[in-house]
Amino acid sequence: MPNAEYSPEHQNYLRRRRLHVLLVRGAQLFLVVGFFALWEVAASRGWINAFIFSQPTRIWAAALRLAREGELWRHLGWTVWETVLGFSIGTVAGILIAILLWWSTFISKVMDPYIVVLNSVPKVALGPIFVVWLGTTITAVVAMAISVSIIVTIMMM
Repeated sequence: MPNAEYSPEHQNYLRRRRLHVLLVRGAQLFLVVGFFALWEVAASRGWINAFIFSQPTRIWAAALRLAREGELWRHLGWTVWETVLGFSIGTVAGILIAILLWWSTFISKVMDPYIVVLNSVPKVALGPIFVVWLGTTITAVVAMAISVSIIVTIMMM
């Protein structure tokens, strides 16, 4: 619709709305660019340990090199496979457990506090624990995916 069909008040509202959206997007872009710039400066000046945190430019260069050599795509494929496998196992197990809990009120009452506790644990916090317990193998990634999906599946059933 052409602007002539809008009242002056509505045109003013639309103008303010566009300005607001531009300001929000600009602030979001500023925060992202500022974060990476501060990270780069902090690592290059030694304010943070560059061995642990590296630098965005070095990470980007390594990612480009790995993509050119094909290593990035190979590792990305394995990670996707491990994640899909873990989510599939977790979803099937979650459905079976949910059916069992639905079928037996006794088992449901016994397991309820444990399910509540497992649901309240931040799943991201389990990642380092799985790496320590299971190593940096496919097992750790699959276990992490299972831990995320099984509780969510049980709670949604």
